[in-house]
Amino acid sequence: PARYNFVTAHSDGRVRYWSALTGTLLMVMKGHQGPVRALAVLPDQQQALSGGDDGTVRLWDLEKGWQLLLLYQPFGGGVRAVAVTPGGWRAVVGSDDGRIRIWSLKGGLLRCSIQTGGGPVRGLDLNPSAPLNQILAAGQD
Repeated sequence: PARYNFVTAHSDGRVRYWSALTGTLLMVMKGHQGPVRALAVLPDQQQALSGGDDGTVRLWDLEKGWQLLLLYQPFGGGVRAVAVTPGGWRAVVGSDDGRIRIWSLKGGLLRCSIQTGGGPVRGLDLNPSAPLNQILAAGQD
């Protein structure tokens, strides 16, 4: 975020928030039941998403360490990639089942689920230019 801070994901299921200027650990957030595999910071730079082997995506308040939202996909397997739309209203999630899911971050509703036709989705990015919010996905295959 803007104050030269950064977020890290860990195999112990925790997300850590650090000062890049001093190397000081500012906050530890826990909730995942297994390794955290994916992270994305929201445009406001005060919140972050984490995705893990437990099939959940969690929205965190970085300053307070609070979990603000839990997105659970019971049949999707582990979460391998997360991205946030430019406005910060939606989360794009790539999973072991080869699906990309788009979730509303205002209420946690699943808006769309797309089968990519391949193996697990390992990487995601969004193209904020035309066409608006085009999703780029990388699979295992």
